Amino acid sequence: MSSHSGVSRMSCSSRQRTRSPHRSSGRSARRCWTAADTRSGVHGSSKQDAASYGRYGIRVNSVHPSTVLTPLVEGIAAEFPGGLPAYETYMTGNQSLRRLGRPVDVAYGVLYLASDEASWVTGVNLPIDGGYTAR
Repeated sequence: MSSHSGVSRMSCSSRQRTRSPHRSSGRSARRCWTAADTRSGVHGSSKQDAASYGRYGIRVNSVHPSTVLTPLVEGIAAEFPGGLPAYETYMTGNQSLRRLGRPVDVAYGVLYLASDEASWVTGVNLPIDGGYTAR
């Protein structure tokens, strides 16, 4: 590892930022647009902050994971008709790698971006999504 002494700031949002919210009306559509606006804000502010603060040795990046198999998701999947296998099939239908993410998948992306090995990486919005954004 190098002896780099810079600072790294990391933000996190879901991978949905890259897809348009559905066009329905009502309360759920408003929530969807609000969530999309928030995700877009994380995406844009990471790039803007990277451009602004790089001269001070501050790197700014963000990660955007897809559905990760956490205890919360396991609980949701247990209530899904057909259980976890059906939930995984449903949630990964638009991904190249047809499996739910694991917390370690996201952790390794964050670890790299925060490490000295990424000392020349800034302004990156890294999708950790099993290939969802590649399709």
